Amino acid sequence: MTHLKDVNARDATHLMYAYAVRGAGTEALHAAFLERLRKDMRSLDYPALFNASYYLMFRGCQDEKLWYELVDHASRFEEVLPLPYLKPFKAVY
Repeated sequence: MTHLKDVNARDATHLMYAYAVRGAGTEALHAAFLERLRKDMRSLDYPALFNASYYLMFRGCQDEKLWYELVDHASRFEEVLPLPYLKPFKAVY
């Protein structure tokens, strides 16, 4: 948690995914992850949104505002969603 503020936004989402997929981490760590995700949401690219989507699904996140921000941000990209990143987006709809 000490170094979470030192990593870039994409790397932070890699950490989030890694902890969530394994069901690891303390509630304090996951609270820090969610705070960081809220702060960085508008700067995330497709790979980071992929990680964030899975993180929220694995953690059973019910925060509708956060989910809305994620989907809204992803929908504003002009580039087509690359196929390797499609699966979590389909799952959240």
